[in-house]
Amino acid sequence: MNEMEVDLDRIKKNLLEICKRARKNVEQVIAVVKDNSYGLGAKVVSKTLQDAGVVWFAVARVDEAVFLRENGITGDILVLGNTGENFFNIAAQYKITLSLVDYTQISVIKRNYGTYNLRWHLNVDTGMRRDGIMCEDLFSDSKILQSIKELIPVISGVYTHYHSSDNENRNSVFLQQNKFKNAISVLRHAGFNFNTIHSSNSGACVYSTVAENEFIRPGILLYGCRPDPLRDPEIKVGEAVKIISKISGIREIKKGEGVSYGHIWTAPRDTKIATVSIGYADGFPRAITKTAFVEIKGEKYPIVGRVTMDYIMVDIGNKTHICVGDDVYIIGIDELAINAKTIGYELLCKFGGLMNHKYISGKQVISTQKRELF
Repeated sequence: MNEMEVDLDRIKKNLLEICKRARKNVEQVIAVVKDNSYGLGAKVVSKTLQDAGVVWFAVARVDEAVFLRENGITGDILVLGNTGENFFNIAAQYKITLSLVDYTQISVIKRNYGTYNLRWHLNVDTGMRRDGIMCEDLFSDSKILQSIKELIPVISGVYTHYHSSDNENRNSVFLQQNKFKNAISVLRHAGFNFNTIHSSNSGACVYSTVAENEFIRPGILLYGCRPDPLRDPEIKVGEAVKIISKISGIREIKKGEGVSYGHIWTAPRDTKIATVSIGYADGFPRAITKTAFVEIKGEKYPIVGRVTMDYIMVDIGNKTHICVGDDVYIIGIDELAINAKTIGYELLCKFGGLMNHKYISGKQVISTQKRELF
């Protein structure tokens, strides 16, 4: 069975590097651990971050927040998605902060105002156009602003999300920052007093200046991947994940013989092919468009031929010290993502949902977690 090896010490080092770059204390970090910490395992990763001093966590749904609470996370937890009225009771019970991301929620929150002791963060849409209250409406629609004003006692935070924070052209970030600043000014003039303000995702933590009064909201950088795999991260973070598979067979092939479906690769010389027990059913991208590499016994070898459902093939030349059963390391998630024309986020999520997990700290295995087979 393939494994995702997660280096917890590396995650803690990445956390400190992000804080150093953004000039924030660990207590000013809202760690994004949604979708099972991007596949790495929210239970262990969140506990590691909490032990490192993080007091705020962000997830996508209420059930994720409940899972964290039931597994020892005592800090504040923010749900970024739209939470239905039927979850208000459990959110209040577990002291979970919810997000106001849609106009229809305003009346629902008012209707439950005296029933549940809930806290909310207001999502202001400054350009993402995915969710949130449009900042333009706060400037021009007095009815919208008046309606939101009635929620002042329960709204403790405000945030936005940058759509292009990893781009080299920073104009869009400047525009969104100005819109957000103006929106906060309008809301404060209306009587709001926010305890928590946040806008900087991983890209903004690295490539933009974070306002002095803001928290930061890193996700992918904690796990060591770049927001844009093609761009220099300009920060000393390291990938916290290795994917480990095994050689299931070795065979000799002659010059000119093809390998795998379609024979899109033919051997330029007599060589040996190692079959490795990982494929697109395990999250390995089929869309490999050029040579990718794996590591076996400390050396790199090229993947050849098409990726199949359960296997990849590797050209090991005439090496005699490589054997069936040897470990194969899939390293360089960002490089693999570039090759497959995707991003590290997607690969981590896919790998994480389809593999066993092994957690490393102090060069020792401290825990394991098995995937569900069916």
